[in-house]
Amino acid sequence: MWVQMAVNKIQYENSERREEIVETIQTSGRQFEQLAIEVECAGQLFKELNLEFNRSIGINLYTKKVFQVNGITSQSSGKIIERNVGKMNGVKLVKVLLNENEAHVEFDHDKNNGTSYY
Repeated sequence: MWVQMAVNKIQYENSERREEIVETIQTSGRQFEQLAIEVECAGQLFKELNLEFNRSIGINLYTKKVFQVNGITSQSSGKIIERNVGKMNGVKLVKVLLNENEAHVEFDHDKNNGTSYY
């Protein structure tokens, strides 16, 4: 009988401790999730501030990409490509080089509304 009472007491204390441990883990998990959200928000804010700062001091934020163009044989066709691609949102510069079959494009990723130029 005494042994059973001692076993019951230990089991009761262990179950209380187990509940305390579970609650601590759940609380820590919620705190971690909140911290992850705050870090993500801070990262986004940092990105925006960095972009604003770079623009304020005139850092070139344009990406340069060379595209292969085939079948363009006349200067007027190259000019049509330059004019039409140059109208695309975020495009700063377009230069078609007929003799190299290339189009050199500079564009701003932040102004292209998610359009992929690749």
